[in-house]
Amino acid sequence: MKYLNRESNYDKFPTTIIKNYDDCFNGYEEIINKINSFDTNIICIETYPGVDDKELINNLVNKLNVDKVIYSIDIFYDENKLNELMYPYLTDDRVRGVMYDGSIDYFIDQDKLNEYKNSINVNEKTLIYGFGASLINKGDVLIYVEL
Repeated sequence: MKYLNRESNYDKFPTTIIKNYDDCFNGYEEIINKINSFDTNIICIETYPGVDDKELINNLVNKLNVDKVIYSIDIFYDENKLNELMYPYLTDDRVRGVMYDGSIDYFIDQDKLNEYKNSINVNEKTLIYGFGASLINKGDVLIYVEL
């Protein structure tokens, strides 16, 4: 028995056409060239949770012309402290837990955050990368990376 009595119209490879915008970049090389062309010293790449950091670090971050890279993961508490803070919101159900209604600040070590904020030298080309990166400094250029 066939579920549909017609041909499926599901698009396995959807695309979005962007009109009236000429400044688009395709692939790491074009993106790297654009970021490297910025005449600015502080660049922030804010990532969404779930972004493949390993891929982006290998193919983008490590190829940028910067003097210093700050990784936002370093401002968070260590794994044991994070587990302790998240415990009330986790369950044995792998899909469902308890909705967290707080903010990201709850998981950030404020001393580490201030240390990184103070380590930025405006005369040095600095890249701040990762989830929560813009909390350290939004930079002169803020790039948002999603899945």
